[in-house]
Amino acid sequence: MQALLPGHSLTWQAGRVSVQQYWDLPATHTHGKPADYEEARRELHRLLEESIRLHMIADVPVGAFLSGGMDSSAVVALMTRISGARLKTFSVGFQAEGRQIDERSFARQVAARYDTDHAEVVVDGGQVAAQLAQFVRAMDQPTGDGLNTFLVSQAAAQHVKVALSGLGGDELFAGYSQFRYLQQADGLARWWQHTPRWLQAAARSGSRLVAAAAGRPAIAGVPAWLSGDFLSRYLRTRTLFDEDHKLRLYAGKLRHSANVVGSSDALTAYCDANEPNVIAKVTRLELKGYMAHMLLRDTDAMSMAHSLEVRVPLIDHQLVEFAVGLPAEWKMRGGRPKAILADALADVLPPAVLARRKQGFEIPLGSWLRNELRTVLEDTLAPATVMRRGLFDAQRAAALHADFLAGRGAYMRVWALVVLELWQREYLD
Repeated sequence: MQALLPGHSLTWQAGRVSVQQYWDLPATHTHGKPADYEEARRELHRLLEESIRLHMIADVPVGAFLSGGMDSSAVVALMTRISGARLKTFSVGFQAEGRQIDERSFARQVAARYDTDHAEVVVDGGQVAAQLAQFVRAMDQPTGDGLNTFLVSQAAAQHVKVALSGLGGDELFAGYSQFRYLQQADGLARWWQHTPRWLQAAARSGSRLVAAAAGRPAIAGVPAWLSGDFLSRYLRTRTLFDEDHKLRLYAGKLRHSANVVGSSDALTAYCDANEPNVIAKVTRLELKGYMAHMLLRDTDAMSMAHSLEVRVPLIDHQLVEFAVGLPAEWKMRGGRPKAILADALADVLPPAVLARRKQGFEIPLGSWLRNELRTVLEDTLAPATVMRRGLFDAQRAAALHADFLAGRGAYMRVWALVVLELWQREYLD
């Protein structure tokens, strides 16, 4: 089974299927550089405003998701300017277990600034446990993401039929931390590859000793990480399991019979060897991989589960075509991410919003898995359950489970296995 790729259309005619590509992400090197920064800043502002104006056209009430970050705040500010009407906005907050990632205070500041009719939904683990079956039912394929969108869409759907989202700003304008991280890593890797072999060998031995002493095994992998290529470093920022880990996790029969397509093989198709720098390479992978195949897919599924249409004006094709052609140094200026976007919005957003550090749309899932969702965790990762399903090695799954509960493993690893088991119960059993 295959999904129709973004920018493609499928035609069924006379018993035959044909697929055509009608749009693709242009390569950075095919674009002419704008004359100067100020000209580009003004054009970016114009494109943002025009895209949002077009995305607001509807014969039903239109609202917006609001976190208080730059992207969602920009959407709200420009929607308010364009319509002149009081806008309905929505945000998600959490109880004490999610206090560190609760963005409601920032959203309230923006809502007050633009006098929106602002609604908050405060979620706890008990509510999530009660709605978990509905969340899983909304997936046409298993995903570890999307619960946050499911929750905010549920609240918004009680008031509007269409909501605008700020999705896409981080991918287009180098907002994620891995843009800076991979840019710095590229410089380190170039240095490493020119160091003497004896020094590399000493560093490998030293990294293993430090890893053992600090109880952080990932440190031992730094030399290999520096010796690898750009794509292998990128994968470390976007995958839960590397290829070796995945193969060890599979049950014996599956491990030896599966025609496994590695993550790097899947992403190679999105790469362009002619992209001039790391920022351009990461942008391309984020837009064609992570955003297209996870964020947009899950946003659509989770919002439509509540009959809510979510629109994404920051990835209008004209805006995307302009943004990918901007020089990397205009997006990341002096270590400041999304620099040209912030400057383009200087006349509509307060300085506090423009200067706010990227936080991300997070939920306290790790805490919930240790508490309100603990029963679900224990049930889905129980050795008997894992062996009966036959996909994973029960001992490896148990080790992941134990590492998570001991604070040694990422919660997303066990959550991915939990969701996969629940999805199979819903659709395959």
